Amino acid sequence: MKKYQFFNPKYIICLLLLNLCCIAIGYSLSYIDNVNMINNGYVNSNSISFTTKRPPSRPLVNQDNYILFQSNSEAPNFKHVILSGSVLLPPINFFGKHDLFANKENVAIIGEDVPIKNVPPDYKVIGKFDYSNSYKLNKDIWLISSNNHIDEKNGGFFTFSSPERD
Repeated sequence: MKKYQFFNPKYIICLLLLNLCCIAIGYSLSYIDNVNMINNGYVNSNSISFTTKRPPSRPLVNQDNYILFQSNSEAPNFKHVILSGSVLLPPINFFGKHDLFANKENVAIIGEDVPIKNVPPDYKVIGKFDYSNSYKLNKDIWLISSNNHIDEKNGGFFTFSSPERD
């Protein structure tokens, strides 16, 4: 009777190949989810969208990492963006060095199909979205204000997105 060897090289190679396949599948699924999010205007399946006549009166102080989009139904491509914490942004071709999370001025990021003249004059264009397959991002203007506050004149449609599951 042959004794079974746990450290058989063939057994170890099979386990390594199985682990590599699981890693490759996980990476592919996360890549597909990221591509879908970019194609949807950077809104993923966990995002919460809501409409209100009056913006939230209290800031979102209990959340660490999030993106909050505020827009108007009359101009849905103008998105006022509030960034907090560490969130993954879509591919952006910056015109210089910029840290959006330590922003001290009103800045804008625009899509490929947006003329710079469409950006409000009190915002400085610092980059373009670098993803040519997203028809939504190519038409979007993200306005990131230096004060990072919700303003009711910016519209009543909100989309809250966070990398946290809760």
